[in-house]
Amino acid sequence: MHFLSDGIILIKCKDQRKISKGMGAVNTLVVTGKNDSIIIDPGVWTYQYRILKKLSRKNLVEISKIKRVCITHQHWDHCTLASYFQKKFKAEVFSHKEAVEALENEDIMFKNFFTGYRFLKNELENYPLWVIKKAIHFLWGTYEAIKVNKTLEDKERLIHDIPIEVIGLPGHTPCNLGYYFPEERILLAGDLIDLETGIGYDVNSPLSNYETTQGSVKKLLTMKIEKFISGHGKIVEGEENCRVLFKERIAKSANLRDRIIEILNEEECTFRELITKVTEKRSILSYYLNRHVFYCYLDSIDKELNIQFRAKGKKTYISL
Repeated sequence: MHFLSDGIILIKCKDQRKISKGMGAVNTLVVTGKNDSIIIDPGVWTYQYRILKKLSRKNLVEISKIKRVCITHQHWDHCTLASYFQKKFKAEVFSHKEAVEALENEDIMFKNFFTGYRFLKNELENYPLWVIKKAIHFLWGTYEAIKVNKTLEDKERLIHDIPIEVIGLPGHTPCNLGYYFPEERILLAGDLIDLETGIGYDVNSPLSNYETTQGSVKKLLTMKIEKFISGHGKIVEGEENCRVLFKERIAKSANLRDRIIEILNEEECTFRELITKVTEKRSILSYYLNRHVFYCYLDSIDKELNIQFRAKGKKTYISL
């Protein structure tokens, strides 16, 4: 737990590279007020629930006062605990309109994240879905569908003791929202930038889009941000440090895209070989952390340059 300012409490994320219950649980904000409190990205049963109970016992957070649950986007690690607040304390749930269908239907949420790839299906959809569901249940607990009470849009303001502005930051998903505190200049940006694996943007599902992510990160350069909090990873503090981060990620991601094009112009290679050449890492963990990210870059490149895919056995060879 970390006090960002009076009334804004951060429950720090759990490392997504260490296999244990709660692995990859997100950064969560609790915004306290006189009459009610807001929780942004409430997280999961196996991590945030336990932390919140500890804070409650120490009288640092009054859980029963949490009457609004705000969600950055529709993925388990960000919103599994929302059902607890809605059922136990009749809290209202707020999200982007394009997140509603998945939040209210577990099967749709699941399919949005693990199926629907245009190509490389052998490489990306190579596990039975029930195995992945079991793994998610182990890591984060059971997801129960919730009712979204209000949808949010870019530039909307939440009425609360502490001013909060909604910022549309699509890329990771079309519905990814940021929550900005103008007086404190704090931004919780959802899964826009990956601050743990370091590959660049957090584009790791069939709904992710490279171009819209670039646009969203460039949008951050127009804002005054003193504390930047991504869905996963450390806090970046200081306006200049935040600007350096955004510029570095814009350049790094563009260079990564160019490097992929360069390799595919030189030779045909498999998906695993491509990731190894670009990242210069051969570990299995590196491959599995990055394969969905590379798919998203390939999806962008294919729309512009028409990638050639050649299937041979269980492998797909890629070239330009």
